[in-house]
Amino acid sequence: MSDNEDVPRVDPDDPPEIDPDDLEVGGLDELLPAPLLPVYRQFERVQDFRETHGPTYTSYLEAILAVALIGGYVYWLYLFLVAG
Repeated sequence: MSDNEDVPRVDPDDPPEIDPDDLEVGGLDELLPAPLLPVYRQFERVQDFRETHGPTYTSYLEAILAVALIGGYVYWLYLFLVAG
């Protein structure tokens, strides 16, 4: 017979099994030494802000960057055409 008879079959519609050890997993702060925790806290604050305001923050940042790039291009064009 076949060697695959002992292998349990997994139904893709079944929910994945949850390992109880995974429920109490902490963050990176458990591994970092105490002097680096303030830096990590700032990183966490930025990540929380990005999770909360991600799309709005990104669109405003893109708009500011676009204005800055357009301004730089217009300035370069002015220097090239008028001052050159």
